[in-house]
Amino acid sequence: MDHVLCGLAENPALPSDLVDLLVTIADEDIASNMAWRADLTRAQAVALVSRVEDSAARLAERGLLTAADIDPVAQPLAALALLTEGAGRPEWARLVAADPDAGCRERLAACPGLPTDVAETLAADTDIRVVAELALSTTSDMAARLAEHPHAEVRRAVAANEATPPSVLAVLLTGEGLPPARRCLVCDRKEPPFVHDPDWEPDCELPSGASCDGSHESTVHDTQQQVLRNPATPAAAEELAASPDPAVRMLVAERRDLPSGIRDALAADPDAKVLKSIAPHPGLSEARLRAMVDRHGVRVLARVARNPDASAALLEDLVRHRPPVKKAFREVARHPNATALALSACLQDWQARPVAAGHPALPPEVIVELLADDEWQVVEAAAANPSLPLTVMSALLSSHGPTAG
Repeated sequence: MDHVLCGLAENPALPSDLVDLLVTIADEDIASNMAWRADLTRAQAVALVSRVEDSAARLAERGLLTAADIDPVAQPLAALALLTEGAGRPEWARLVAADPDAGCRERLAACPGLPTDVAETLAADTDIRVVAELALSTTSDMAARLAEHPHAEVRRAVAANEATPPSVLAVLLTGEGLPPARRCLVCDRKEPPFVHDPDWEPDCELPSGASCDGSHESTVHDTQQQVLRNPATPAAAEELAASPDPAVRMLVAERRDLPSGIRDALAADPDAKVLKSIAPHPGLSEARLRAMVDRHGVRVLARVARNPDASAALLEDLVRHRPPVKKAFREVARHPNATALALSACLQDWQARPVAAGHPALPPEVIVELLADDEWQVVEAAAANPSLPLTVMSALLSSHGPTAG
C-alpha cells in the first residue's frame, strides 16, 4: 500500500488533472479513498468503478452511478450497491434474495423500497442476521409484525427502527401484551437452532422483563435502550430528564434533539455519567462546559473536547490540563476550532498524532515534515491535509506514480 497516494486520493485540494491520473493507477486502497471526494465527477466515478468494483458502494451512495452504468451479472457488487441506495432494478433484488450468501441477503435486507415479495422472503429467512437487518429499516407494517418475532435480536432492531409505530414502541418498552421472545444471540452461540427440524424446541424462553436462563438479562434492557433512543418514542423528555435514576437521565442526555431548557438542566446534573452524555451536545455555552471540567475534571474532559462549540481557548486549556487525558488529545486533534498551538500538543500523543497530522490549521512546513514520519497513519493523514502545498502534491505524484523510479 502506498500511503502517500492513499492520502493524496482523499485530499480535497488535489486538482482535477491529478485526480484523473490517480483514477488510472488506483488500487482498492486508493479507490476507497477517492470514492468520497466531493469533487469527483460522474465520468471519474464510472471509470473508477470499472477499475475497482469495490468502490461502487460509496459511489452509489453519493448518486454518482446509475443502473445504466452497471451490468448486474458482471458487476454484482455494484448492482447491490445501487439497490442499497434505492436506485437498482426490482429484478436485481429478487436475484439477490435467492443468493446463497447470507451476507449478500443481509445487505439486501437494508435496502429501501424492496418489492413486497422480496421483503416477505427476507422476513422468513433462516439467518437471523438477515431478518434483524430487515427489521431495522423496514416499513411500519412489517416492523409491527416483526415486533412479535421469537428472536430478541429482531425485536431489538424493531425498537431502533424510526418507522416503528409509537404504539409498538410502547409495547416493546413495557413488554405488556407481547408474546415472550424465545431466543437471543447468547442462546444461538450456546446451541444454534436447527431451523429445518420441525421437532426443534428452544432451550430457553425470554418472558417480558426476564432472561433466557438467568445470564442474559441485558437482552430486554438493550431493547428498552433502543426504544428510549428512538426519536419516535412517545415519551416526555422533560419527565425522563427529571428521573431519579441517573441511568435514565444519561440515556436522555445522549439525544441531540433536546430542547435547550432540558439540555441546560442536564448540563448541571450532579452525576458525572450524565454530564459525559450531555457534554458533546451542541448549543452549550463555554461557561457551562468549563463548569463541567471544574466539577469533574478528567471524567468529562474528553467529552467536553468533543463539543462542536468548544472555543479555541477552551481547547488549548484542555490539552494543558493536569493530569492529561489522552482521549481529550484525540478529540482536540479532530476539532475544527483547534489551533496550531493545541495541535502541537496533540502531536506529542501517539494516538492523537495521526489525527492532528490531517488538521488544516497545522503550518504547511509541519505537514511536509510529517510526510516522512515513521507511522503510516501519520504519513497518510499529512498527505490528505488540504493545507499541503500544491507543488508538494505534484512532486509526490511524480515520485510515487507508476513511472517513478
